[in-house]
Amino acid sequence: MTIKDLEQKARQENSSRLPLYQETYRQALLSTGLADLHLIGDVPVTTVPIGCTRNQREADETVIRAFPGLQPKDPRTPLYTETTETEALLFRLDLRRVMRWLRLNGLITEEPAADDEATLHAWILNRMKTVNPFREITRDHPVTQAIFGLVLSFRHLVLRQAVILSGFDRTSVSEYLFPRALSFVLYSKNRTAFTIGGLYTLFEQTLHEHLRAVMNAGEICIDDPVCLEETGACHACMHISEMSCEYFNRNLHRKYLFGRLEPDGREYSGYWDQRCAVEQIAM
Repeated sequence: MTIKDLEQKARQENSSRLPLYQETYRQALLSTGLADLHLIGDVPVTTVPIGCTRNQREADETVIRAFPGLQPKDPRTPLYTETTETEALLFRLDLRRVMRWLRLNGLITEEPAADDEATLHAWILNRMKTVNPFREITRDHPVTQAIFGLVLSFRHLVLRQAVILSGFDRTSVSEYLFPRALSFVLYSKNRTAFTIGGLYTLFEQTLHEHLRAVMNAGEICIDDPVCLEETGACHACMHISEMSCEYFNRNLHRKYLFGRLEPDGREYSGYWDQRCAVEQIAM
């Protein structure tokens, strides 16, 4: 379901909601730099525990202990799986706004050949490196560091605010990242045969309030100025449960969205800087 679908439904059932979808929702997407947003009602999620760990948190210091075999001399290793269908919200950042943001921060050293979406997307695909979920991205890959940090930081703020408006516990909502597509999915960690419709309600009724809260509440951290000057992300502003973040709260920073003054005196412009804004959204 898209914003256009909500408009069509409003025309048929409740025309008084049309201004909400046609004006308020679209302005909210424009302000936050989202190209579009979809509600998906039947996302299949498979959970596969492969064993347990002990002692250390870091990947290179941890040994995974597999589950014991089902029979005494069975050489096979059992994997316990569970597949459920759940509801999800798919967010996609505006491609042209991302390019303006990279250019404003001096991260583009060579311009794409053209300004059409296919060319711009190919430019990003060719410069995005593979990200190790157990490591911080180094400054040797500035485009990867910036784009990945932007998408990941954006989705963390979205998740933190979604649990307030959807009625879910913070550990009951999870996310999946598609950094090369400038997209991420927010989904309910549902383990029943039905969904309670929390994300649907957010999408249909309070999306504009949610996105406004993401921008307004996300900039503030009770640990500032230390947080913003050091890591730029902590448990008080951006971190979520590590059961919900596949990258273990690494590569986050509020500067990607809100900007800051760097230690060397250079201004780092955030994605929500008005200089990065585009005039319209391709829905």
